Amino acid sequence: MGYCRNCGVLLPENSRFCPSCGCAVSNNGVPVGTQPDRGHYSPDSDLEFPISVLGYVGIHILLAIPVANIVALIVWSFGYSQKKNLTNMARAILLIYAVVLGLCLIIFLVALSLGEL
Repeated sequence: MGYCRNCGVLLPENSRFCPSCGCAVSNNGVPVGTQPDRGHYSPDSDLEFPISVLGYVGIHILLAIPVANIVALIVWSFGYSQKKNLTNMARAILLIYAVVLGLCLIIFLVALSLGEL
């Protein structure tokens, strides 16, 4: 027995294909890995790969544009097939914006009720 080199699942003895991902084990039935490969990224999906430094520079330049930043954050937060770290960053920024907007609204209402405005 061994582990699938593609997904890290424990392979049954004399298996030719991984029962989890369907990857071929080897020509003679010997499993290709002796330990699970936990750090493997799927080559057909880049959801787990980090954003490059230039990617972050471009993101922050786009976020400096007044209306485009909210639209971009909403698309990145709830759009389809985005990188996970971009989705998480956009959701965190939207959450911070919502908290700040809520605090500003509370301060405005308190000031309005005290007759300061």
